Amino acid sequence: MDTKNTRDFKYTFMVIPFKFKGNINSDLIIEKSYFKSCDHNRIQYDRLYKHVADSITENNPDRTIYDFWVDRDVKFPELFRKTLKFKVQTDNNKIFETSAYLKDIFVYCFQNGIGFIVLNFVFDEDIDINTMCEILNKLKKIKREIDDSKFEISLNGSTVDLFSIINELPQGLNVDYDLFFQHSNKEYVSAIMLNSFTYFMPQSKDQKEKLEEDILHQLECLKRSQGNSYGTLECDERKYIRPFKNMFWAFSTQGIANINYNDPEVGNINFLQKFYKNVKREYLLMTLIILNQEFTLLDYCQKFTCSIEDIHTIGELNRLYNFKIHGTFTTISHLEHYREFYSRYSEELGIQKILEEVNSKQNAIYLSNKNKLTEEKAKRDKKINRFTKVLSVILSIFGITGLINNVATLLTRENAFLMSIIVVLVIVFAVILIIALSVISDYRFKRKSEHKKKKK
Repeated sequence: MDTKNTRDFKYTFMVIPFKFKGNINSDLIIEKSYFKSCDHNRIQYDRLYKHVADSITENNPDRTIYDFWVDRDVKFPELFRKTLKFKVQTDNNKIFETSAYLKDIFVYCFQNGIGFIVLNFVFDEDIDINTMCEILNKLKKIKREIDDSKFEISLNGSTVDLFSIINELPQGLNVDYDLFFQHSNKEYVSAIMLNSFTYFMPQSKDQKEKLEEDILHQLECLKRSQGNSYGTLECDERKYIRPFKNMFWAFSTQGIANINYNDPEVGNINFLQKFYKNVKREYLLMTLIILNQEFTLLDYCQKFTCSIEDIHTIGELNRLYNFKIHGTFTTISHLEHYREFYSRYSEELGIQKILEEVNSKQNAIYLSNKNKLTEEKAKRDKKINRFTKVLSVILSIFGITGLINNVATLLTRENAFLMSIIVVLVIVFAVILIIALSVISDYRFKRKSEHKKKKK
């Protein structure tokens, strides 16, 4: 395959999430590793709002994302932009084969500890969309399907171990990392695929209508990366958007599909030729921002499964607030088709619902810790009350002793006996009253605390 003359019209961005611990030192990584920093002076995100674009610019010391390219001359030079052979055998023994090449590998690291490895494969111009979907269905499953004899990637007759390549990439970041953290079983993991397919044959009016009908079915296959062998149904009209006459986008939890066709009446061939660069910049970036939101919130949910005593509430609250400030956006661009892409994909992944779940659990932990503080305060108050009672009794004893001395003096006087009885009765009454008031106060405080707990 002559990659220099190949037009990038049938391609996929294969996105693999990972979780890492430690700080990203961009200068050290570029100096000591096989990564190159993306040149933000050359790659401008002019179509995005300024506060979104500033979150990745190197001029912003508090930027929330670091992105790198793998240096093709240093890492895997024998693999990049070389003809790869893909072969799939389905369960009914149908064979699908095609050629493709690995154009670029990117690594994106968000400051909240979520990262993404992105592999950009460009397929043969002559590939049909069903073959592409069959290949993508195996490709997205990474380890499980690559180990399967029914799927093979080869270079010059030798098998390519794609999983080992993917697993090795984050080592250059010099951080502790874990691939596929969002699944309970690492053997059953799918990458997220951003797939694009373009038709270029000229069409009559009837041909275009037929093509558009076919696209609605193909969208469902492409967004899930599933071929016709899976019996995929036609895409629901509520599940796709059509920002231009000849452009379709569809979204699923498994990936994103983009299908375009060249319409001679519109004359949009130049637009389609440049569209790949837009996907590589704005659309891919929007996809990663949304995925970062999803996986960050899922990571919070995972933390909340442990014992409440093991959760450091203040630290987690600060981390969550920081994520909400720097990692979430209500809208992302002034262009309507960008805004709709961002909104629809966020809705499909249920970002708002997950955020509500996280907030609910966060509030529950906060209230639990608040109740613990209230109980501890009540215990301290009870100890203080006990100390006060003891002190009152001691002072009363001293007072009674003084009174007894006075009584002894009074006994020598006229009516001394009667006066002594009155003084003793007053003292006894006072002591009983103090004890009763103390018991009543403790009882009311206890009832009030129990009532608050039941109410919560």
